[in-house]
Amino acid sequence: MPQPQKNPGFAAVLSFFIPGLGQIYNGQIMKGLIFIVLASFFGFLTVFLIGYILYPLFWIYNLYDAYNTAKMYNERSGLLLRGKMRNQKTYNRKDHGRREKEKNPEKEVLREKYLSF
Repeated sequence: MPQPQKNPGFAAVLSFFIPGLGQIYNGQIMKGLIFIVLASFFGFLTVFLIGYILYPLFWIYNLYDAYNTAKMYNERSGLLLRGKMRNQKTYNRKDHGRREKEKNPEKEVLREKYLSF
């Protein structure tokens, strides 16, 4: 069953409002929680002026990371999906990887209809 695609724009918007939320949306729970803690820490550092430099830099990196992680997730899942389809065209599941001995015309029509690019 194909995995649902992640929307890079949505991940970036989530991270725009709450740093780390885009990472959690992308499935990186621990990374997202660490980003939330770091954002809170850098927000606290604004009391000491250094936070005005560190927080915006961290916030921009947070947006960049959420967007690119979602894009890489989609590319990786797309490659896996294409590989599965390619294997289904060549191999029969009942054979456990051995080549099909005979072709079923009805099955070939369905494969071409649903599995071709």
